[in-house]
Amino acid sequence: MGRKVLKQRKHAVFAAVITAGLIGIGAVPAVAAASPAPFGTSETTSTKASTGAHCWFNAVTSASACYETEAALDTALEQLGVDQLAGTVEQTVTEQLAEPASTAQTIKPATTTQTIEPAMATQVAEPAMATQRTVEPAAATPMTAEPAMATPATAVPAMATQPTVEPAPVTEEAPSSSLVTAGIVYANAGYSGASYRILNYGGCSAGGSAFINLADVGWNDRVTSFRGYNGCNVRLHEDRDGEGAIYGDYQFSSWIGAFNDEASSASFFG
Repeated sequence: MGRKVLKQRKHAVFAAVITAGLIGIGAVPAVAAASPAPFGTSETTSTKASTGAHCWFNAVTSASACYETEAALDTALEQLGVDQLAGTVEQTVTEQLAEPASTAQTIKPATTTQTIEPAMATQVAEPAMATQRTVEPAAATPMTAEPAMATPATAVPAMATQPTVEPAPVTEEAPSSSLVTAGIVYANAGYSGASYRILNYGGCSAGGSAFINLADVGWNDRVTSFRGYNGCNVRLHEDRDGEGAIYGDYQFSSWIGAFNDEASSASFFG
């Protein structure tokens, strides 16, 4: 009986030694290693959720928020007190150019001097001297030249187009303390798709400016079109912090061409 127990102990010790040797050479893992976390951890998911579809960014405080719909974004901007009444320079130019065109057409009927010529051709002068007065219509041609002098009057509406080049009077209505839209960048051409709205105080008409590192808000290499608001021009930068190649110095662009999906930062200035 004692020999049998001793033999069993020897077998147990021998098995333990073999197992330890296999573990030492890596044939048998001592403890199963924890598998790596799957792609898309909670941190990654929260980062993606923070980008959203339609967002705003305060260039002064660096605060931002995103929403699923543009309607929800507009509601949030109203609650923030953002002045959303100012249109883009593109829309302002279209509206103001239409007005001088209509005034120029109202001036032309006034220059219908043909109604004056029958008045000049008064048949009261029945004698042959009246034939000399029929020659006077040739002298009346200088009077027809006077409507040519009226073309400076048509130049007055051209002077009226100057405010279209200076959007500053429009944006001056908003006090410098008002939070307004400096510009919007879009993910798709034609000002469509997801968007990011950059806000600042007073726009760019009074020397104001705004800047955003698109790479910091999940918008690296996403911009395809943009609009400038409140007197702001837009400039896209290939790298963060305004570095690298640039595209822009424009008030709006419905398609940025070869610079599509290349911008990592954007600046807005007057």
